[in-house]
Amino acid sequence: MQAHFLCLAHNLMLLCESNIESVHGIRNVAELKRRAARQAKLIAEMAKKNITLSPLFMATQRLTQRSLKFIRWLRVQLFGHPPDGPPWDVLRTLFAHL
Repeated sequence: MQAHFLCLAHNLMLLCESNIESVHGIRNVAELKRRAARQAKLIAEMAKKNITLSPLFMATQRLTQRSLKFIRWLRVQLFGHPPDGPPWDVLRTLFAHL
């Protein structure tokens, strides 16, 4: 039963994050930059060893975990006392920095 709840919570967070990105244009830019840097480092290491990464591997790279910043922001919006003003501004500021 607990696994079902975790899957539902994860899927709801995915939908919420997707909706925020499509409606408000807010993305976790800092995390995406960090991931791109790590991927470039991996490609460079593989090139030194004469190994090429599969295009399928490169195409399927996506964020599989929600960031702690997003989870904390969502928790405040649902259960806490959100600050005055639009909540999107707070999330945009959180996502701007690692």
